[in-house]
Amino acid sequence: MSIIKVPLRFEGSKGEKIFYALFDCGATFSCIHPDYAEEIEQTNILRHPLEVATAS
Repeated sequence: MSIIKVPLRFEGSKGEKIFYALFDCGATFSCIHPDYAEEIEQTNILRHPLEVATAS
């Protein structure tokens, strides 16, 4: 398994911002922290959200 961390420019309706992104070749989903998402885009609640957790 390989993990790569690089700065990546994200764009949304509120503008653009550079966040560090982790790329994992074995990942099933792509996720963004809600605080970061709200900085660039107006967020909506999904009807059937996925619950995501990370290791401590």
